[in-house]
Amino acid sequence: MEQTTGSEHTRACTMCGQVFSSTLEFFYKKKGGKDGLTTACKTCHRTRQQAKPGHFLNQRRSHLKRKYGISIKEYDRMFESQGGVCGICANPADGKELCVDHDHETLEVRGLLCTTCNGAIGLLGDTAEGLRKALAYLEKT
Repeated sequence: MEQTTGSEHTRACTMCGQVFSSTLEFFYKKKGGKDGLTTACKTCHRTRQQAKPGHFLNQRRSHLKRKYGISIKEYDRMFESQGGVCGICANPADGKELCVDHDHETLEVRGLLCTTCNGAIGLLGDTAEGLRKALAYLEKT
């Protein structure tokens, strides 16, 4: 339910009933919706989505396929072949999911890394040259 009072535009969430004054900040966009927004606020929408059986598995499956072109089985095979450790520092995953490392130009998957190592090579330009420069700097100090 939407209401307009003066210059303020408000909308009530259909799940919790809370009234919000900024619809774009508190409601997701939805193509085909009456006004292009979800009927439930972002908090209620997330709660409802997460309650669906298999939500996180489906989300993970979709993310791996869309972003890296691999299946969960392919991810699991890489994880096993690396012994469940980061491909750079060899620290164990310890219950966390390792990042899929890939070449940003060719999109070729290289392996699995912990978030620290994945972030480090990304900050160094994702190139061997960037890594060599960092190594040369560390060796001269």
